[in-house]
Amino acid sequence: MDSPDQYCLLILDNHSSHESPEVIHFCRENKIILFLLPSHCTHALQPLDVVLFSPLKNAWSQAALTEEFSGHKVTKENFLQIYGTAHLQAFTWENILKSFKKTGIWPLNPRIITAQMMEPSIMMSIDINAMILIMLSSLVKKGMALISSICERECACCQGSHNDTPIASPL
Repeated sequence: MDSPDQYCLLILDNHSSHESPEVIHFCRENKIILFLLPSHCTHALQPLDVVLFSPLKNAWSQAALTEEFSGHKVTKENFLQIYGTAHLQAFTWENILKSFKKTGIWPLNPRIITAQMMEPSIMMSIDINAMILIMLSSLVKKGMALISSICERECACCQGSHNDTPIASPL
């Protein structure tokens, strides 16, 4: 920071540990603006998730393979040295700046996050052989029935159905 009167912005995911009174007090005392990303949006808004973790994963894989090819193993004793090398390869100024640009944080670009990016994830396939039958209590069954009826209703609405019948709770 250029001057002691200048504030610093700290961007975090919305984990409950970031909202403690101690953290908020510390930030206030040290001129840190605490900005918590909305829940369930870090896949699109968190610079680490969007850009930096992929090069880190690649650099770590390469560093670990190099260590193993040289006849050594990654151990507790050498982990930090090997990880440090991978970290420095991945967390370059170029990648850091790219991560903020790709998430629309800096330069500010709210149009970079599309509605499609914020849609809930959809399970595309199920391996029937990997499923395990679990006996559910009647209350859980009713809750699942409610969720299922809401999902079916949402799907019907999205497919152009204009049924205005309210959803009846099975509870």
